[in-house]
Amino acid sequence: MDDINRGAGEHRDEFYKDNPPEKRKAYMKYDEYLAMGYPIGSGVVEGLCRSFVKDRMELSSMHWPEIGAEAMLELRSAKVNGAWNEFWDYYISAKKDELYPSQKQNMSEEDENAA
Repeated sequence: MDDINRGAGEHRDEFYKDNPPEKRKAYMKYDEYLAMGYPIGSGVVEGLCRSFVKDRMELSSMHWPEIGAEAMLELRSAKVNGAWNEFWDYYISAKKDELYPSQKQNMSEEDENAA
């Protein structure tokens, strides 16, 4: 619990103590990354967070408990990533297994008896 309440500065200081910038210098090829068209900086990530999370979760008069917000973001992620049908196939299958575990067991037994 103490770890959750620590300030960002303390986490940053601890990270840099164990991972000094010199240790990661080989990965800091920003000129090469820019030449290849990779985004540099946090603007792209912040923009994605705004459009993916904030614009959906902070609409007028909306208040989300954590579990509801997490569920909504999972659905939004499936939709945005083109995995909507796969998500629902998985969800329905998992829910059936949860609600009717004996059916799954019976089906497995029938498969074994058929073999």
